[in-house]
Amino acid sequence: MYKKPLALLLALVMVLAMFPAVSLAAKGDVHQVTSWPNGKAQLIGGEPQWVFFKQGNPPSNGIAAIWTPQELGDTEKAAYLAEVKTKDPSISGITLSGVSFFTGSQIITNGNNNTGKYRVGQENGVWYVYVDVDKLSHFYYKEGESLGRVTVNASVVENFRIITLQDQYKYDVQDFYLYNVQDFYKYNVQDFYKCDVQDFYGRTAQNIYIPMFAKKAVKAGSDTLVAWRDNKTIPGGTFNNGMTYLEIDAATARETGYIFGIADSSPSNRYVGYNFNVRIEGNELVISFDSRFISAGVSAKVYSTAPAKHDPSGHKTMRTGDELRLPLPAPAASAKAPAASVTAVKNGNNVTLTITDGASIFTSVVQYEKNAAKSYSFNGYTVAVSYNGSGVKSAAITAQPPAAPVVEPAAQKYYLFFHLENGVNFYETFDYQFAGWKLDEIKYSDYEKVDTTEGNPYWVRTETSAPYFVETETGDPYLDHTDTGENYLVAKDVEIGNIPSTRPYTGAVTLTVDGVPQTLGTEFTLAPGAHTFVLGFADRTVTEIWTVNAGDVHSFTFATQYVDGLNETNRAADLVTENKLEDAVTANRLDDVTTENRLDDVTTENRLADVYNPDTWLDDLYRGSIDPEDSESILYGIYTPARP
Repeated sequence: MYKKPLALLLALVMVLAMFPAVSLAAKGDVHQVTSWPNGKAQLIGGEPQWVFFKQGNPPSNGIAAIWTPQELGDTEKAAYLAEVKTKDPSISGITLSGVSFFTGSQIITNGNNNTGKYRVGQENGVWYVYVDVDKLSHFYYKEGESLGRVTVNASVVENFRIITLQDQYKYDVQDFYLYNVQDFYKYNVQDFYKCDVQDFYGRTAQNIYIPMFAKKAVKAGSDTLVAWRDNKTIPGGTFNNGMTYLEIDAATARETGYIFGIADSSPSNRYVGYNFNVRIEGNELVISFDSRFISAGVSAKVYSTAPAKHDPSGHKTMRTGDELRLPLPAPAASAKAPAASVTAVKNGNNVTLTITDGASIFTSVVQYEKNAAKSYSFNGYTVAVSYNGSGVKSAAITAQPPAAPVVEPAAQKYYLFFHLENGVNFYETFDYQFAGWKLDEIKYSDYEKVDTTEGNPYWVRTETSAPYFVETETGDPYLDHTDTGENYLVAKDVEIGNIPSTRPYTGAVTLTVDGVPQTLGTEFTLAPGAHTFVLGFADRTVTEIWTVNAGDVHSFTFATQYVDGLNETNRAADLVTENKLEDAVTANRLDDVTTENRLDDVTTENRLADVYNPDTWLDDLYRGSIDPEDSESILYGIYTPARP
């Protein structure tokens, strides 16, 4: 179906503007229609490109209207009107404002008393103009693509079979014989005896003990604790609330360290029976405790001059083995060295890095690397350089040699503020104390058999078995009589014939084209192009894709289709045959003969339940000793707290 693209219409309008005397290029002929029997007129070809309607003297007393498949813009409307004027001189004086435009299934009317109602549509692929209210002078239309004429044929054949059935009968014929039979039996007689047998088992048991050792944990104070000044004989100072600070001689703290007592924070400054250690290592003052220490919340500050006020903030929980390291403040008279700085200067493809630390100047020449980030190390410094497209963007020192230690004056003093919250926990002694023996396990040996007793045999029962067959004596068969039976059905509806055949299929056969129902064998029209033809019959469909050419007559035929139909059944006369049964030979039983068979006596053990004697207890075993340093005590003992 032909549809004019917008781009083509715009190009066409531009051509018309350049050459007013040239008409719009057409695809298909233009036809004038002046009659419409039964209210409709068939349009030749496929979907029309346009239809022009004229009635009366438009626009005041009538209508001039153009129908198109799609809506048009103003430029396209002007182009279509120009083409219509070349075909219908009666509207040469009408302007674009005097023409109505319609599209799709819209009713073409303007409500004027001299105007009817018209529309454009299609039936089964054929296009028509419908004149619903017959007030119309004439109309023109531009022919669309031509349709193809199509007839579709199909043949559906039903397969079936002609089946012949037969009932089949037999009658039995049988000879009956007799022969004499006599069985000989025996039965066993046997006495049973038992003797009681019983095993006796024993094992050893032993208690194993291990030592327990403990250090007694104590807590000094339940509130704030501070450094003990021993009636202010230890150098330092005391605040009004009882908190204290200590004077630390740097040389002594570096050489031997200090052991200071701990006291309550009352003005009495009472010693609580435990100490802490102070030493100086490098540029740090180190606080620690002896090996009895368990835990405490510690706050400590170190000053280069005596503090004017107490500061118990920043408590840190310390546990066994922990140390608190505080950086030493600079001595009051010391001066800080100026900080190091770096510059970076680009010179051609090289960059010169210069570091100044206040005492020395160091330089290094590196290669320029455009838009890169690099790191360089020299003279103990690390420099990060960021390059851009033309030079150095930035340079910074990221690492430098450690600062030289601060030189302390010969008699340097530091002042330590020491503070504990909620007391201090420690062990009463340095050594573990014996705390008793603990049963660790009971060790049992494996059971061993120690004795077996066996009683005298005693009679239990006598068993007499059922008779059992020994032999049969059989005589020769002799004929007694012959039986002939009645006819009986052996097989019903036996298939003895099965011939294939065909007949026309009488069920519904349908045809749809592109989903639209059509009639087989009847001609209809289709737009040019490929179409989907679906043949439906029974519970199946068959699909073909066939191409329709504009204006051609096509005859399409589906391949013959086959369906399975119901079979036809015929009956043959019954068949009766003799069934010779196997001869029946029946024993003529004589009385059985039974005799006793005496077997040897049987004596078996009667196993009684095993007897497990009471455990034999060995002397208690003690691993280790009451000495906490004994090697076996360390190996097996329980230590609270655990040994380091």
